Amino acid sequence: MTNMRSILRLRFGVRSLFFQLLVSFLAVILLLLSFNIFSFTFYQHNIRDEIIDYNNVNLNHTTENYESYFELLYKLSLSFYFRDSIESFAKNQNDYALSNHIVRSEINNMMNIPNLYLDNFMLYSRSNGLILERGGTAPAQTMFTKFYRSERYPFAFWKRQFEVPYNYMISPAATFQELSISKEITSSKHLFSFIVKNKLYSNDFYLIAFINADKLFHAFHQSINENFYIADTAGRSLYTSQLSSSEQLPAFTKAQGAVRQGEYYYFYKKGSFSGFTYVNMVPLASITSEVKRLQLTLWTVLLIALAIGLLTSILFSMRFHRPVQKILNAIQTIGGSGSRPSRIKEYALIGDNIRSMLETNRHIHQSMNDSKALLKYYAFTNQIKKIYMNLPDLQELIVNPNPYMLVLYELKFKPAYKERIAADREQAVFFIKELIDSVVSARHEGALTFPIECDQLLSIVFMTPDSPPLEDTLRDIGKMMEVDQHYYFATLAPSAVYQQPSDFTSAYEQALMLLSSRTIHDRTEIMSLHSDQRKTRADFAFTVDQEHEFSLHLYAGNCENTVLLMKRALAAMQRKEVSALRCAQFSNDILNRVLNAMQTLNLESLFIQQLPSPHQRLAECYTIEAYDRFFSSLLAIATGLIREHKEVSEPIIDFVVQYLERHYAQDITLDIVADKLGISGGYLSTYFKEKTQKNFIDYVNEVRVMKAQALLLQSGSRIQEVAANAGYHNMNSFNRMFKKFTGLTPSEYRMKSKL
Repeated sequence: MTNMRSILRLRFGVRSLFFQLLVSFLAVILLLLSFNIFSFTFYQHNIRDEIIDYNNVNLNHTTENYESYFELLYKLSLSFYFRDSIESFAKNQNDYALSNHIVRSEINNMMNIPNLYLDNFMLYSRSNGLILERGGTAPAQTMFTKFYRSERYPFAFWKRQFEVPYNYMISPAATFQELSISKEITSSKHLFSFIVKNKLYSNDFYLIAFINADKLFHAFHQSINENFYIADTAGRSLYTSQLSSSEQLPAFTKAQGAVRQGEYYYFYKKGSFSGFTYVNMVPLASITSEVKRLQLTLWTVLLIALAIGLLTSILFSMRFHRPVQKILNAIQTIGGSGSRPSRIKEYALIGDNIRSMLETNRHIHQSMNDSKALLKYYAFTNQIKKIYMNLPDLQELIVNPNPYMLVLYELKFKPAYKERIAADREQAVFFIKELIDSVVSARHEGALTFPIECDQLLSIVFMTPDSPPLEDTLRDIGKMMEVDQHYYFATLAPSAVYQQPSDFTSAYEQALMLLSSRTIHDRTEIMSLHSDQRKTRADFAFTVDQEHEFSLHLYAGNCENTVLLMKRALAAMQRKEVSALRCAQFSNDILNRVLNAMQTLNLESLFIQQLPSPHQRLAECYTIEAYDRFFSSLLAIATGLIREHKEVSEPIIDFVVQYLERHYAQDITLDIVADKLGISGGYLSTYFKEKTQKNFIDYVNEVRVMKAQALLLQSGSRIQEVAANAGYHNMNSFNRMFKKFTGLTPSEYRMKSKL
């Protein structure tokens, strides 16, 4: 306590800056406080009048809405009397055809006018005792005892209105009920009844408009208070919202005003059209409570603001009292860390610069960490793909003393994914990569997972003594993938354990080879180097005879035999456990043969119209059953088009196609084929080009290269033998033509097919 007193004496006595600053702050606070007290006092005296004016404005809008509505409905009803159909009805009220016309046309047109809030619109005929309304015609007694039954307005009331002279009458709102055959109440409505008469027909019929009183109230009444009352010219209640009908209202002597009676304020106004008095009853407590609540709130806020102002003045005065140089020295001593920002310009500038430096430093470190992860990914990718790196720092990123394994993941998305999932496949691959990375990284320190191809991911897993078996990790990943097995499946191919970073390429090729040995199915599978999955899968291709038979049946338009050949081929691949990769290659070869046939016969556009994107459809086949369905559809369409084409086909083109299919290995020239047809070579060349959009020699080379592709996939055949069997006796010519049509040399094509 003694120390505190000495400090205060020092500040107020010696350090006079503190005292001067505090006095300045207090002067500003007192000035603002006096202004707020004056403003509140003035506002308190005027708020009651503002509340009264607010309620008067709301009642004016409510009155204008009701009066405009009643006047509009009255005019519409009067105009109803002057329609031709009403005049005709007045002459013959027993004309039921005319009655139906009035119901269907005139009354329903009246009901369809928007914002009239009508529950029904009726014409009551005295001579035949019928009611014409929107639903048709009915006896008046039935209408008012069953469909619009009211204790206040019985049938006798409506019948008596013929004897009472007036132009219109708005009856007090009452409850109208609809009774079933068993006298049970099926519905109940709170309605005004608006009767409009015409002197010409007042003894014959009159109009009744039933108005939904509650809807009218909710549409027209504007007030935060729901106590609303309508009185007629005699002061009787026409409608009440929440008031009791026995409530004693004060006398309303003027056309508009506000009367206080008891605990309520009564705001009233008389309508210019109907003469009705519209009343809003506002509890006095709601007005005074607003003032009291506002008074309490303002005084509370004022006192809190005063306390905060005093406390802030003392604190700010203490802070501003310190010399600038002392603050600068303190900041330099701590290097800017931990210092709080100041509102003094010099202090704030120093603090901002220090914070900016620290933030820049943090961003630099974060950027370096992110760049390191990205560089690590590129370093591993370059090492796997044998891309030379002349950067020692990148080489250091992939150095790890622990042995490692590579795991290659190949993702295949099923058609259900495209049909049901909105996200694109690249986004899905990213999410799956993140899932795999979270699982592998949590169990194996230093593991890295990244994309290696558009549908392939690669994990580099370092094996430490504390690492769990990788097989368990892969099994858990496979189980998580099986949750979404309706949308995609994956193949997980781990390599053997390697020690040196230089063996990354060998490990990747081993995993890639293991991946290619997957059989045909659409389930997630974990490949293993220690099981029979590692054995070399059987190769498969059409024999020369099968190929010849397939081509003959295809060009003959024989759907049954071509489909049967494909079914046998698919069954053989399933029986021999041919790899999924080889099955896809074989299927692509068959598809290309069919497309070549369509192109040769100039049927490609018709074929694509019936089977769009065939390569994409084939790529989405992952089971023998899917391949079966695809080729059944493909061959049915192709052979069907060929049969239709043969009916109007050109015999010259058919002969050339069939001759080349049988004699492609022999010496074929344009003149030889033309002699077979008995026409000149020039005519055949022009005719063939016109019908197929291809040169004769290009088509010959295309057929021979297609045959060579099939022969290259058969084991035991040398490239020279394949060239000779395809009709090429010069290897340079064979290599040139093969690369022209396939983009690869024969040896590259064979190597890629084996992968």
